[in-house]
Amino acid sequence: MEKKTILIVEDDGVLGLQMKDMLVNLGYNAPEPVATGEEAIAAVAAERPAFILPDLILMDIQLAGEMDGITAAERICSVIDVPIVFLTAFSKDPVLQRAKAIAPYGYLIKPVSSRELTATIEIAFHRHSLDRQLKEINNVLCLAQAELKEAREDLEKKVQERTQELQKTNEMLVAEIEKRMKSEETLQENQAQYRLLSERTTASFRYPDGCKNCFVSTLTSRNASRRNRTGSPAKQRKQPIRLKAYSWPT
Repeated sequence: MEKKTILIVEDDGVLGLQMKDMLVNLGYNAPEPVATGEEAIAAVAAERPAFILPDLILMDIQLAGEMDGITAAERICSVIDVPIVFLTAFSKDPVLQRAKAIAPYGYLIKPVSSRELTATIEIAFHRHSLDRQLKEINNVLCLAQAELKEAREDLEKKVQERTQELQKTNEMLVAEIEKRMKSEETLQENQAQYRLLSERTTASFRYPDGCKNCFVSTLTSRNASRRNRTGSPAKQRKQPIRLKAYSWPT
C-alpha cells in the first residue's frame, strides 16, 4: 500500500522535526517541514517542478511571516482538495473561531503526543474520504437532476406539440361534422321540396270524377253503331280514331 504524504507547516523547527519523526514512525511519508504560509502555498503549487501533493497538512495557526496558517489553508484548499489539521499552542485561542470558517478536519494542542497525532490523522482521513464520497454522490445527483430536467422539458415539449396536433385534428373533425350536417339538412330540404312538387304535379293531372273511362266508352259506342248499320262487324282496317273533345271542369 502506498504511503500517505503529510506536509508539516510549523515555524518551530524543533517541534516540526519531532512531528516528522513521529509521522515516519507511524508509516507516513513526511517531507521537510516549512515555516511560513507562503512556503506552504509554494510547496503545493502545481507549476513548481518538485511540488508536493500532500494527503494531509498539519498547519500551525501562528506562523512566521505576514501570512498566518488560516489564510494559507484557505488558499491551499482553493487549489487542491486536502484535509487540514490545525496546530495551536492555546486551546482557547480566539483565532480558532476564524479557523472554523474553512471547516478543518481537526485541532491539535502543542506539544503533540504520538497517540493524539495518530488518532487525529486517522479521523481526518476517514472524514475526508466520506466527504469525497458525498461529493461524488452529489455530483451524480446533480447530473441525474440535470438529465431529468432535460427529459422533463423534452417530454413537456412533445406533449405540447401532440396537444396542438390533436387540437387541430379535433377542429378539422368538428368542421367536417358541421359540413356533413349542413349537407344532410340541405338534402332533407331538397327531398321535402321534391315530394311537395311531386304531389302538386300528380294532383294537377288527376282525371275528374265520372270521366275515367271516357275514351273507352266513345270507342265502344262507335263500333256498336256500325254493326247496326251493316249487320256485320266492320272490316278490319285501321281507321283513324277521332277523339271527342272534352272540356275539363274547373
